[in-house]
Amino acid sequence: MLKDILSYGLGTLVAFVLVGALVFVFIRDITQKKHSVLRNYPVIGRFRYFFEQLGEYFRQYFFAGDRDEMPFNRATRGWVYRLAKNEGGIIGFGSTYDLHQAGALIFVNHPFPVLEEERQPTPTLILGEGYCREPFEARSIVNISGMSFGAISAPAVRSLSKGAAVAGCWMDTGEGGLSPYHLEGGCDVIMQIGTAKYGVRDAQGNFSTERLMELSRVVKAFEIKLSQGAKPGKGGVLPGKKVTPEIAHIRGIPEGHDSISPNRHRDISNMNELLEKIAWMRDLTGKPVGVKTAVGGWRFMNEMADIVHRRGLEFAPDFLVIDGGEGGSGAAPQARSPRASSSPRQRPPGRSASAPISSTPRAASCSRSAASRRCAATRTPARPASPPTTSACSARWWSRRNTCASPTTR
Repeated sequence: MLKDILSYGLGTLVAFVLVGALVFVFIRDITQKKHSVLRNYPVIGRFRYFFEQLGEYFRQYFFAGDRDEMPFNRATRGWVYRLAKNEGGIIGFGSTYDLHQAGALIFVNHPFPVLEEERQPTPTLILGEGYCREPFEARSIVNISGMSFGAISAPAVRSLSKGAAVAGCWMDTGEGGLSPYHLEGGCDVIMQIGTAKYGVRDAQGNFSTERLMELSRVVKAFEIKLSQGAKPGKGGVLPGKKVTPEIAHIRGIPEGHDSISPNRHRDISNMNELLEKIAWMRDLTGKPVGVKTAVGGWRFMNEMADIVHRRGLEFAPDFLVIDGGEGGSGAAPQARSPRASSSPRQRPPGRSASAPISSTPRAASCSRSAASRRCAATRTPARPASPPTTSACSARWWSRRNTCASPTTR
């Protein structure tokens, strides 16, 4: 029998193998209960998933324009690639940016700009000055926002750390804890504390003051993360298969087990508890302590300002990090993540055009936060929350007039 089989040509043997493979795939598709397309159209239904996978590349390289993709389009990525290769960011011809779209950002030209030789260095912003033992001098306006080790790889964290040291900016650890790769570049590091207390928790998952004191020796400031634009009021689950020995050691969680992040801090349930936690951490570590939140209205800021004004500036956060709805995450519920919080370009909802943003004492009491140190803290009178008219030019003028610089990262 073996001699009879070998007597067939090579092409015949290949045909037998292909027919056998098709029969196997046909039986597998028609008996499985996971994909209705494969069950109804065995074998040929697999072309659908093949073309879906190719569709991403066809759209990117053949159909999408240079500025159609989100969150970073081809024009932006090309600019970053050229700068990374020291090829410069100079381009020819006109702009492909849509200047007429609603909310378009523009640089307003000045007829008599400052000469290059007259330009002054960026003034530093000292966080916690006069309220903590070791204030942090932030040297850059543009900084690196929180991206956890685990969500991004060790080479990525190491590269960002080295780049931040060269640029003179600070780097946020994200809620995944402080890894050795954050420190390799020698940059300024801000330690973010999320709801799961990764990096500052004990074996039982409770807040560890000993671990907090250890971290205070190597980081410049602490940031309590209340919420972010990519996670709309829901907790998170880190699957056990992703909890490697290294991640388990850095985050302080059991290796190979699922890790649950609550949707809020268990020890912070209201504004008073938040501000008391800030003051306690600042006194314990001597470092500035700030807050990160995704703002969707005025209530949070107004409540914070009222309580700080009543209890004193020693309870105010040393800086604020405002996250917008454009923010991303390594894991977020798709149904609600695109609709969580407001964009930094928009006016927060819940105010009419005639309602004031804040009273003068409230603005003064918030002067220690980074978002108001350079504007409302100078006891300026109350201003309307929206432009007096609806024309595009007056709206842009009002936005420039009422915007203050802050070390927010986005």
